[in-house]
Parts: sequence; C-alpha cells; structure tokens
Amino acid sequence: MTIPTWFVVAVGLLFNIAAALLTHLKVDHLSIEAGVIEQKRQENRLLIDQVWQQIETLERKKEWLVLYDVQAEKGPLDAHLIVVLEPWIKMDPRGSLSDMLAQLDGKQTVLRNSIDGRYFDNIQYGESYQRLMRDMSMYRNLALFLQIIGLALILARDLRRNE
Repeated sequence: MTIPTWFVVAVGLLFNIAAALLTHLKVDHLSIEAGVIEQKRQENRLLIDQVWQQIETLERKKEWLVLYDVQAEKGPLDAHLIVVLEPWIKMDPRGSLSDMLAQLDGKQTVLRNSIDGRYFDNIQYGESYQRLMRDMSMYRNLALFLQIIGLALILARDLRRNE
C-alpha cells in the first residue's frame, strides 16, 4: 500500500500553514510583549536618572545651606533662603540648620528608596525579557522545522513523478 501523492502534499501544506500561524500568532505576540517590557525598562532607566539628579540637587542644597549658615549672621532666615529651599522642605523661619539638613536627608532617603525599587523592577523586567526571548527563539525554531518538513513533503511529490 502506497500513500497517495495528494495526501503527502496536503500534509506538507498543513505543516507550512501551521508554521505560518505559529509565527503569526505566538511569535508576534511574544515580540509585542518583549517590546512592552523593554519600553518599561527604558522608562525606569530614565526615571532613575531623573531621581538621581534630584538627589544631587538636594546634596547641592545641603552644601549651600551649610555655607550659608557659616557665612550668615545668626538670626531669622532671609527670604532668599526660604525661596531656594521651600520646594524641597517645609521651611520654619525659626528652624535650625540641623532640622533643615535632616529634612533634606529624609528627602534624599525617600528618593534613594525610589531608585532601589525601580532598579529591582528593572532586574525583574530583564529576567522576563530573557525568558520571552528564549520562548520566542524556541517557537521560531519550531516554525522553521515545520516549514522545512512541509517543503520536503511538497517536494516529495516531484520525486514521485520521476519514479
């Protein structure tokens, strides 16, 4: 008993269709997911850079405050100091230097914790991205295998004609 040629060709076509569907549905879906994850990683990197700049700005404010305290006469805070520090800390005209420095340190700690959280998120995103790339590679290889088998079965029709 021989297998009909049309059946071999049909199976080959089915393998090629399965490969195309696998590529279209699964691999494209994984590519979109990988793109979303990579975009989140980039956004986190940008936010980390921005938060780090804020930490550096606060450090400059602390240095400026110490220099101001050394050079200024002891008395109520002047308007310029209040304007410079008001966006960062709650200003008390009767507040001491150590209170203001403690507020700036607290703000820096909050910002550093934010950076830590985003950094750990990026590590998790990286692991997810690698897993998606591994899965995508596996599905691409499977689709390629199905295409090759399908083409071999279709070409088998031509070999039968020659016999």
